[in-house]
Amino acid sequence: MLFYTIKEERHLILSILENIKMDNSRRFSKELLSLLDESPNLDYLSFDLKKVSFLDSSGIGVILRTAVKAKARQIKVNVFNLNHSILSILKLSGVHNILNIYEDEEFYNEFSEFRRK
Repeated sequence: MLFYTIKEERHLILSILENIKMDNSRRFSKELLSLLDESPNLDYLSFDLKKVSFLDSSGIGVILRTAVKAKARQIKVNVFNLNHSILSILKLSGVHNILNIYEDEEFYNEFSEFRRK
């Protein structure tokens, strides 16, 4: 499994456990879209990228496709705990215009129910 989940009412957090690159992006996409389909009543989908140190174009594509599908269902998509290089990649690629990007404690200040989990 490439991620584990924490769910609190209508908010799903996906803690990504490894780098997302070409060799695992297809499996990641399949697992992610399946989980999204199994979660019909979400308001928020958040990606915790604390354990991700590298994200190639296929990884960006997976996150982008998931964000587009989620937004079509009126689900707000967040990304948090990302390192400086991944933040730069997301800004350069324009993905930051589609997702909400939170720095470190900013996410936990807004969604305090996840602070101790």
